[in-house]
Amino acid sequence: MLIAVAGSIGAGKSTVARAIAETFDIPLHSIDDDKLAIGATTASFAEWVASGTPFPDSFRAEVFRRTLQCLESMRAVSPHVIVEETFHRKSIRDPFFDRGGSLLGGFSLIEVVVDESKVMERLARRAEIETGHMAGVDMYRSFQAVSDPQDRVDHVFRNDGDFERELDACCRYILDKIAPAHGSAVSGTP
Repeated sequence: MLIAVAGSIGAGKSTVARAIAETFDIPLHSIDDDKLAIGATTASFAEWVASGTPFPDSFRAEVFRRTLQCLESMRAVSPHVIVEETFHRKSIRDPFFDRGGSLLGGFSLIEVVVDESKVMERLARRAEIETGHMAGVDMYRSFQAVSDPQDRVDHVFRNDGDFERELDACCRYILDKIAPAHGSAVSGTP
């Protein structure tokens, strides 16, 4: 199964995806790595990042094509893979979800939600620690203006309170979803 973790910039998608991956010993594929690889050959990439301009749909489609190629090779190693991304554009994410789900035999979307005040705190901390991160306050605000609501959400992870409680509920959801079909292919327990 392809497990996609979606949410706004600063929602904590990476943290949630890593925690799920570690709990179940499921590989986590970084779509950000694919963005950086495609961005390295795209003249406007640095300008988009610096100005907080959302990447064009054509760029995202190219990134998702690369991600799908990686997922295709990963399915030989694991029956499940986790990816995390904003997935903010329906016209780009739905074909990716459909193809990724078909490659791995199923699909589930976990949406990480958080209050904007927490997002701003996290992005301020990120700016203090990292320089040149792809996703800062400007990018967050730009994405909010152009994001399509998620309409295929299977589980909501509320990430502005008790993280462990939310992680436990999320892992129980995942276990219920994938264990019947794959039994011993899931090594962790919530």
